[in-house]
Amino acid sequence: MTPHQLRLTLVVKLKQEKLSWRELSRLTGVPTSTLFNICKGRIPTYENHAKIEAWLEPKEKQDTLSIINQAIFADGKLRDADKEKLSRVITRFYEAVTK
Repeated sequence: MTPHQLRLTLVVKLKQEKLSWRELSRLTGVPTSTLFNICKGRIPTYENHAKIEAWLEPKEKQDTLSIINQAIFADGKLRDADKEKLSRVITRFYEAVTK
């Protein structure tokens, strides 16, 4: 899901579920200020993007890359910068082999 698609989907789901921003923050694990920034058009970190996507799409409906990225960002052994690098490498490789 692109950042733009994420923003649109997030806003629609927020209205459908009749949630406050604080409730959404609690459910996703993403700070309220970050959620506001996403809705203003800012691009979230890979970690926050994955958290929101996980909330929007339960695991059984997620694609392979979403599941892999969630695992990467949940791994406490990796530094944040390394998580982002690993995610980019795996995404590029996956896209190359699934064309």
